[in-house]
Amino acid sequence: MSTLGAVAGVMLVLGCISAGGATWNGSVASRTGSQLATPDVRIRLLSQTPTVGSTNRFFMRALIDGSQDLADRGDIEVATTLYQRLRTRAGFTSSLRRERLGSPLKVVVTSLGDASPDASVTTETTFDIGACATCITLASDGVYPVVVEVRRRGGAEVLADMVTYLIRASALQVDHPLAVALAVPLHLAPATKPDGSTTDTDISGFVSVAESLGSHPDVALTLIPTPESIDALSRSDAGDGGALDTLRTALSGREVVAGPYVDLLPQALSDTRLAAEVVAQLDEGNATLSRHLGVELSTGILARLGADPLPDSSTLARLRINRLIINSSQITVSGVSQTPFTFDRQVIFDPGAGDNSDANALPAVVADPALAAHLDNAADQLLGTNHLLADLSIIAQQGGADRGVVVALPAAGLARTSLDLLLSTLAAQPQLHAVTVSSLFSLPGALDDDGQRLSVQARTTAQVKALTSEEVARIDRLRSQIDGVASMYDDPPAQLSQSRRVLSVSLARNLPPSTPRTAYLNQLDDSLPAMLSQVHLGAVGSFRLTALRGKIPLTVINDTGRPVKVRVRVSSDRLRFPQLTGPLELTIKARTDTERIDVASRSSGTFSLIVGLTTPSGLLLASDRYTVRSTGVSGVGVGLSIGALGILATWWARTTVRRRRHSAKANRSPHDNRDL
Repeated sequence: MSTLGAVAGVMLVLGCISAGGATWNGSVASRTGSQLATPDVRIRLLSQTPTVGSTNRFFMRALIDGSQDLADRGDIEVATTLYQRLRTRAGFTSSLRRERLGSPLKVVVTSLGDASPDASVTTETTFDIGACATCITLASDGVYPVVVEVRRRGGAEVLADMVTYLIRASALQVDHPLAVALAVPLHLAPATKPDGSTTDTDISGFVSVAESLGSHPDVALTLIPTPESIDALSRSDAGDGGALDTLRTALSGREVVAGPYVDLLPQALSDTRLAAEVVAQLDEGNATLSRHLGVELSTGILARLGADPLPDSSTLARLRINRLIINSSQITVSGVSQTPFTFDRQVIFDPGAGDNSDANALPAVVADPALAAHLDNAADQLLGTNHLLADLSIIAQQGGADRGVVVALPAAGLARTSLDLLLSTLAAQPQLHAVTVSSLFSLPGALDDDGQRLSVQARTTAQVKALTSEEVARIDRLRSQIDGVASMYDDPPAQLSQSRRVLSVSLARNLPPSTPRTAYLNQLDDSLPAMLSQVHLGAVGSFRLTALRGKIPLTVINDTGRPVKVRVRVSSDRLRFPQLTGPLELTIKARTDTERIDVASRSSGTFSLIVGLTTPSGLLLASDRYTVRSTGVSGVGVGLSIGALGILATWWARTTVRRRRHSAKANRSPHDNRDL
């Protein structure tokens, strides 16, 4: 093993650095305060060679931030140490804490010496790998820790340190590369204000992700966009080659997962009272992504990569979910003796449906939060990305076929340099193979100790109730009103789309503190009644029928300025509507439309007629009571009257005849009787 190396050089600046700079603060070894020197010295990775072969050069460049008060700079040195290959993931985790590193392969020490306090502080180190006289011989592929220390001469006191990794991957082909599925959120904070307008949002992170994806088009991955974010970009970009246009060009060959319009409150998914609202949000989210991205969506997948409780079986069925992307911190595992269990295969999620649990179990892939945690180092994302690649390489070297892991990127996105490094390394390193999340569902499932498909259960987690019963009732009522208004139009007005956005965003989890949820609901309670009142009945209070059957004119007024579809329902206790078997369906194209309804009464008199105007979905727009006065006589009445007159005439005629006969007899003389 060679003990020599090459140092490209050290340039130093000891001065105050801007507080906004991203730095690696102190020691990754989680040292106690007593172990840290008084001066605030920090190290940040600027660049490094992502992977090396059997004969290659490893180059690393780091920035050292310090204080002008650092005394005796000539007594300060930078030591860069290359350690032996790590063989297990547990060993890798220990190396992050600078524990169990083993013996060094190479140490390069450079004195800060006479560095000017006004110059940039940069340290550069080069390790030549190979068989030359000054090269380091690395016997096999793998992950080798590299520790950089800023310390007092001889290592008496470490002021700051940083751990990075040299990854050797020399093989051109690997029999069983590790499938790596990047789950890339495309998410911005809600941009819709309560009044429906779009707030100014910092989209620089979104743009960086879109540009990086476009620069590495051959790397498969899965995008999990928030439709509201995509919708907001469509309104702000105005189709002029902005972030959304950049993203569209980068979607070829990538998977895009459908989802609800906003990142919903966890309570909203499981609350049965909001079932219709969540389904509406899913439909709206799918329509939004299809409209703006123009790609085929992966539906039926629920991605829950945070710490939120997992839904139960009835919720999953209601949302039409048949596959899950979940976080290992959300589940419990039983039936396996290996601790900790490595989620590199598909598992079965049991949602806890009692005796029927097997029938409701769903395939799931599990994201390891330890992988995602590497990217949470906001102080030095580039270093965190290197840690992630090293961790993946450690998992890959464990061997075995048909294995795959899910890596969830931060919701806020990665810096362009970090994401470029991650994508380019996945494309080039033979031990790793970039895939979509859906492709992992085709891999063989994990088995428990009995050789059965491994089943995992949801961890019991207390759910925070963010919505009151009153708010749930308001949301349900407002959704019914919006859907009712929408059913009137073939081409809905912009105001309706705006109302939909406002209601959907009211259920977002990450609303700004300055904009409470009730502000969105209050705005809709103010605006929707005006939309509903634009279609109403004409003001006629009474009608007169001069016969027992006639036509009554009903007028519908349309103040929307566009065609609307409505239904008219009529009812009465004493009136019949011979030509109606149900509601009258109308399309109102002009401002007014008058329909004449056939009405029949059984007798003359004054009757009530109730008219209801509804949307096609059944939402009541207007209702009025009319008075109908009928002065006609029915045919039966006429017949009865004629019959009565006939009987009366017959009786009168017979009575008259009898009277005449009786009078004639009375007027005859007695002589007439004797003659007879």
